[in-house]
Amino acid sequence: MGASRNRRRVVRDAGCGQGRNRPRWLDVLKYRLKGACAVGLGRLPLWALAAGGERCVRDALELVIADYIEALDFSGADLNECTCEGLDA
Repeated sequence: MGASRNRRRVVRDAGCGQGRNRPRWLDVLKYRLKGACAVGLGRLPLWALAAGGERCVRDALELVIADYIEALDFSGADLNECTCEGLDA
């Protein structure tokens, strides 16, 4: 994924979700650090829509964004200066 960073846009979809040991926002951060310009959230918006409509979708996305920002803060990462060195797939 990192090799294509300068030639084309990479969008990562599927497989980005709540795992046993890794929350969703760590997957989002990992793929962004590897060069993805966007990361799909899978079924999360659909589940939120089914559970409570537009407001639940908005709330779910706000939680993911807040967690993502927290992950960036804890990692000390700056997406404008990141490389793929040291990241495991």
